[in-house]
Amino acid sequence: MSTIDNNLNPTKLCFSQEQNEIIKSSTTNNIIINAVAGSGKTTTIVGIVQANFNKKILILTYNTRLMEDTKVKINKHLMDNNAEFIEIRTFHSFAASYWASSCRNDDELNIIISQYSQNIKNIDFDLIIIDEAQDLTPILWNLCQLIFANNIKNKSCRYILLGDVNQTIYQHNRATPYYFINADTLINNNIEWKKMSLTNSFRVKQNIWEFLKTNDLNPNNGSNFSTQNSTFNIYVWQNEFIQKISDLIEEKIKIYGEQNIFVISPFINNTLIENSLVMVANEISKRGYGTYYPISNLTEINDKILKNKVVFASVHQSKGRERKCVIVYNFNSNVEKNFNINEDNQISKNLYYVALTRASEDLTLVNFYSKYNQNFFPSFIDTNFILKQDFFYTDLNKYDLVTSQTTKHQDFERIYTLQNFINTLTPTQRFEISQFIKKIWLQYPVQPLELKNNITLKSKKQIYDVVSINNVYVKLLYFFKNCKNINNLARILHINEKKHFNALIEQIQEIMNLNNNQKFISLAMVFDSCFRADFIAPNSIDIKYRNWISSKQSQTIYQRLSNIQDNNSLLRFKVEFENISTIIDLIDYQNEIVYALKFNETLNDNDIFEMALIGILINLNKLNEFQNFRLIIFNIYNNSKLEVELENINELCKLFKNYLKDLTKPKLDINYQKSIVDLSKQNKILINYVTVKLNKKENKIVQKNNKFVFFDFETTGFNGYVCQIGMVIVENDEIVAKINKLINPLRPITLEAMWQHRISDEMVENETTFAQFWPQISQYFNGEYLLIAHNIAFDIRVLMRELTRMDLALTTQIDFFCSRFGLAKYNSNEFKYTQKLDQIATKLNIKFTHHNAYADALAIYQIFASLESSVNKLISKAIDNGYNAWKLKLN
Repeated sequence: MSTIDNNLNPTKLCFSQEQNEIIKSSTTNNIIINAVAGSGKTTTIVGIVQANFNKKILILTYNTRLMEDTKVKINKHLMDNNAEFIEIRTFHSFAASYWASSCRNDDELNIIISQYSQNIKNIDFDLIIIDEAQDLTPILWNLCQLIFANNIKNKSCRYILLGDVNQTIYQHNRATPYYFINADTLINNNIEWKKMSLTNSFRVKQNIWEFLKTNDLNPNNGSNFSTQNSTFNIYVWQNEFIQKISDLIEEKIKIYGEQNIFVISPFINNTLIENSLVMVANEISKRGYGTYYPISNLTEINDKILKNKVVFASVHQSKGRERKCVIVYNFNSNVEKNFNINEDNQISKNLYYVALTRASEDLTLVNFYSKYNQNFFPSFIDTNFILKQDFFYTDLNKYDLVTSQTTKHQDFERIYTLQNFINTLTPTQRFEISQFIKKIWLQYPVQPLELKNNITLKSKKQIYDVVSINNVYVKLLYFFKNCKNINNLARILHINEKKHFNALIEQIQEIMNLNNNQKFISLAMVFDSCFRADFIAPNSIDIKYRNWISSKQSQTIYQRLSNIQDNNSLLRFKVEFENISTIIDLIDYQNEIVYALKFNETLNDNDIFEMALIGILINLNKLNEFQNFRLIIFNIYNNSKLEVELENINELCKLFKNYLKDLTKPKLDINYQKSIVDLSKQNKILINYVTVKLNKKENKIVQKNNKFVFFDFETTGFNGYVCQIGMVIVENDEIVAKINKLINPLRPITLEAMWQHRISDEMVENETTFAQFWPQISQYFNGEYLLIAHNIAFDIRVLMRELTRMDLALTTQIDFFCSRFGLAKYNSNEFKYTQKLDQIATKLNIKFTHHNAYADALAIYQIFASLESSVNKLISKAIDNGYNAWKLKLN
């Protein structure tokens, strides 16, 4: 190994020969890097950044966790003065930042690409690196095309794509290695392409690579850098399976600790396989060990929640992670067909490869044998080879195992929850459905109930997610008053399986003597466990920790629920159609309403799609008694109600049926010709504004000003555009003009923003745009007026985005003053810790409607006027006490 050391590197990094060759080539070539699992892709990226330290670099990653990991590693080995040259983003966060629009998912990304991509931004990079490039989807590649083509240096920029073809496992999200493999033909900028490899793994040991190679799962000839071997065993058990695997896990815990154990399964809580895995998880938690078991295969898992726990996870959830000890659970041929789009078994092979390459020291494969599970290995595994090995153990006759492999395997049907189904929809399909959905706010959000999403068990140094428990708690609070009998409540909640019902009663008997709040939290915990079929939370969270919901919060929840009719209502009604299944939370027969009860900080598009699809399922199942019922989402968290109206239900049902046909075999829809990147455009740097603190001389000038603009913008979202302008123009301490104007932002308004300012898309669709309205207000942005706003940095960023969008260069600098921090300097005793606009106004007995742009602007002026005889006097005192005003100018 050798080292790279330059003036930007405070510590030395060691690189392999393969890494050094790639790092060297990165200064002159475009590169496609196929890297086996554990081969140090992130370390290689650090080396590439070091070798190109004087270049502007963009690194695009697949998810936030990978982005943060990359940032940490780069920051560790680079000096801070290089930070301004490196931008590390997820695809969606990059789009949100550069196109100044909400981009939380592929739906919103599709809107940016299809509707707003012509608003070219200041994209200026010498080197663009894409990590995990095998996971690129058509829509992510569309974004890449947009970035590459609009890059100012598009002809001289170099492109580096890193990935592992064998880790392509997100086909259900339409990921394909096509763009990764063919980048050299899709991107032609007259810079030579190289195809290079990282074949030496620093994680996966040599005997695991040999096992993969024997079964044709190591096409890239991966190997361990040090030729070390790991502990490797394979078990096939028939008798006392739960006991044996639980004992095995406990044995591994004693060697490696809870925090170093992964139990990886093809599925989590899936009807394809019986639920022995959750029984194992329950047993491990019952034995007193920290345990994490996700709700489903697609649940995003938080590293903080995993800390100090044995983690049960699907293969997809384990990707990008590693632990010392990994147990791969029951990956057999029975589950293969549910992953394979084609006949080549490639998806199953990739899943197996990913699962087996998560272990750094100890790998165990465990399979159970039964009359339904006689094909206990995947079809691509050489069973005869395994049966002859010293690392294979079984409680059966090996001859029986050989002959049983010819037995026809059980045919399973995959059942999708409605949320799982929604996650399979393409942006085009979601758009098609959305055309027939109308959203009506019946009750706008009020003060949210800030319940904890997770709790910390300090004695165990573990964190537990309690979001789903909170959701059940809300429903229990309401229904317990009409269902005093626990047995009746259990039946109403559809807890019909005897083993779950008995476990429920057993748990309840232990908690009925607790105080009311602990009792309800404990009941919610137990019922939630029954819904999920796991009892990890009751096993792990001691009674003393069951106090995260206060009596006051409980009372508020109860009051919010009181306006739902509780007579003649039905809780948890199950609806199914073909292989889709869901539960309707509440049916109010008296008022003819179907409710979805939520307890979330915010509603999202998936919540609305879920409600719409419930309406479709009601229609398809010919549930005539519900067909004319209204569909309402009631979010108890902030006491809001949103009605979902469906237009042309017959067309919606037709679309839904069409989507079901190819549910398990998503189409990639690759347009090969349009996937080529167009680098013919000559790009220029657009208008670029910067904000700078005023110097002492400039501050003195500000103190003499007598012309002020108190203003506020309401926007489409945090990184959005203007949808309302509020301005109060003050000259010589007299209001000379007022402006209150709704603006068409040419962007959809996010639900979160709508909840705050209550401005909907319908309210602004016929209004003028910011560019059209600008001539009427531009006179106040000519440098003569001092701009004043609360949290003015936000409003100035919005102004900069609008000016850039109009390609407008201001002829002079604009000075501005932040009322929030200015007031804190003006009177630190009063306003140092009371900085929110509504809090300050309340303290001064000023009444106004918060998050209305005009009302906010007027309130700021009224605050100034109530504190001093002149605006100028307050500003002067704030500056004398150390506040610095700012200016906006062209860079």
